[in-house]
Amino acid sequence: MDTGSEMKMETYRIIASSGQAIFQGKQQNYVMLTGLSINFHLHYLDALKKNLIAIAVVISLLIVLIIRIAVRQGHLPLRNVSNAIKNITSENLDARLEPTRVPIELEQLVISFNHMIGKIEDVFTRRANFSADIAHEIRTPITNLVTQTEIALSQDRTQRELEDVLYSSLEEYNRMTKMVSDMLFWHRQIIIS
Repeated sequence: MDTGSEMKMETYRIIASSGQAIFQGKQQNYVMLTGLSINFHLHYLDALKKNLIAIAVVISLLIVLIIRIAVRQGHLPLRNVSNAIKNITSENLDARLEPTRVPIELEQLVISFNHMIGKIEDVFTRRANFSADIAHEIRTPITNLVTQTEIALSQDRTQRELEDVLYSSLEEYNRMTKMVSDMLFWHRQIIIS
């Protein structure tokens, strides 16, 4: 059944007060109820709550954005150092980072990194020199062995002459073995130091 009227829910604050009054010549007790609509206040508080939540969300997003920008800017020197380190390869171990171009907080890190790169460069140099020394030192005995063998094979030789060549070769092999052992010992000493 539609009456055509809309039912509206309202919220009231009820105030009750009691007292005595003279009514028709008699003193009587009474209770007076007063109703005050508080819908306006409830709507206001609800709107205020929604606005405060929206403002808090916007402020939180701004704070997150500001923090992100600040952290990114704060990490910029660290990223620059990292990129400079990435550019150092085995071909340019002589490159060094400039400690005066980084914040004071990273200065000791850069100095330590440069020191480490210096040690690595030294090891690479020693290893390259060691390899060159090995090649040079081994080439001479191998050349002697090849020459003796070619001479021995170039003509008919007696058994005694062939034995002399073999003994001479054995001496060269023993010298090479001692030389390789000495080189490996020195190589280990270089790596340790």
